[in-house]
Amino acid sequence: MAPDQIADRTLNLRYLILRYIVAMVLTGLFLAVVDFALHYFWQFQGGAGVGIVAAIVPAMDAGQVFARRMGRVPAKGEAWRLSAILMAVNVAFSGVIVLALVIGTGIAGQLGDVMNVIFTPVGLGLLVFMLVIYLFATRFFLGSGAKNEIKRQTRIAKKQE
Repeated sequence: MAPDQIADRTLNLRYLILRYIVAMVLTGLFLAVVDFALHYFWQFQGGAGVGIVAAIVPAMDAGQVFARRMGRVPAKGEAWRLSAILMAVNVAFSGVIVLALVIGTGIAGQLGDVMNVIFTPVGLGLLVFMLVIYLFATRFFLGSGAKNEIKRQTRIAKKQE
């Protein structure tokens, strides 16, 4: 069905968030395996910059799900709202994972030292800066995923004619 033929559909936000979390976890696991393999076989470390991929892939998937369900690219306000929600979900989920790792590895005693660094003006400034970059990346790739899905649907509709 062509995007312009889809009538009044609603977006199930719970499904979108659940799918985002699954995509985030699978992407994170995949990146961990690739990073381990690169380090084990070639002594190459991926670095911290690889972590942004764990935000890009789920955001693009969420955009594709939105476009598939709604038959359109999200409006600007809608995209920003979804991006903020998805970023908050990612930060909360990642926080739970980090907390579980800290408790599970027994380094909870050192957590105070980390908090003393984060809760300084410079640390908070960097944290806010990273969250803003993360929000913009989520917004960009959410829109990109939706646009690509609409293009794909249009190509499929033209082939069927």
